[in-house]
Amino acid sequence: MGEKNNGGYANDWLIGDNKTGEIARYELGLKNRFLERTKDGYFVGANFPVNEKLIKEETTFDTASTDHSANMRRKGGRYL
Repeated sequence: MGEKNNGGYANDWLIGDNKTGEIARYELGLKNRFLERTKDGYFVGANFPVNEKLIKEETTFDTASTDHSANMRRKGGRYL
């Protein structure tokens, strides 16, 4: 997923393993990549950046703005 990534859009990929019951979220930016894994939790996927380091270094996304509908989805997913 990271090969030949042009960084045009920071994206989350939700991944599951049927054998182990483990799930993961892989957040891929141009410079930053983050993998979170769990066997007893959940991840929310939507079209907004999640990791604060990635947001700060790779986007102009204002996480404090109530004008962005993405922030309301972030709040619903407990990212704020």
